[in-house]
Amino acid sequence: MRRTLNFHTPDDILNDCRQLADGPCTMLGQWTLAQNVRHLARGVDCFYDGFGFEANWFVRNLLGGLIKRRILKRGMPAGIRLPTTAQRLLPPEDEADLRGALEHLSASIRRLEQEPPTQPHPVFGRMTQEEVRILLLRHAELHLSFAVPQVAATAR
Repeated sequence: MRRTLNFHTPDDILNDCRQLADGPCTMLGQWTLAQNVRHLARGVDCFYDGFGFEANWFVRNLLGGLIKRRILKRGMPAGIRLPTTAQRLLPPEDEADLRGALEHLSASIRRLEQEPPTQPHPVFGRMTQEEVRILLLRHAELHLSFAVPQVAATAR
């Protein structure tokens, strides 16, 4: 069963990732913990380096604002498939470097804390630094909910 998470700060995300990395944990989704962490980092990076794709006009201009408000307030639903043009958001299939992924996420969060985003989101358009921070929190709640720490059995 997936975890229910409610992050308030990017440090909450990093602390959870570090606890999961100290393991052991079970991944309920199709990605490893390292792949999920790298994906979160790349999601932040895209607000500076570009996403490389955008939704169609109808979605961007008519639905984007509604979807953005819902996600920022209520979180992201599971099961959204990224378009094939979103390759820069996907971690390598053989991603096994969890420590490197954690360092990448930490650096991406520091950048977000120091610089306003320069690139528009492919669905939501231009976002403020605070909106991107909240989007990161909701995004991390979704992806890290698939990582379930294993509790050591207590001796009787």
